[in-house]
This record gives sequence, structure tokens and C-alpha cells, in this order.
Amino acid sequence: MMDDFLFRAVTGGVLLACVCGPFGAFIVWRRMAFFGDMLA
Repeated sequence: MMDDFLFRAVTGGVLLACVCGPFGAFIVWRRMAFFGDMLA
């Protein structure tokens, strides 16, 4: 029972990291673009 929970937790964590990684990079890129517009 504990192994099944651990497997699901690790699988969910890896999937969440794969989805949120590019999304976080996109948000940071947009924020840098807004910062550049603010300085211009």
C-alpha cells in the first residue's frame, strides 16, 4: 500500500515538474520583456 502511494506521488511530482518547468520559464521571460519595456 505504501509503495503504491509512493509511486503515485513520484509520478505526479515528475509530471507536475515537466508541465510547470516550461510554464515558469515562459512567465519569467514575459516578466523580463515587461521589465525591458519599462526601462525603454
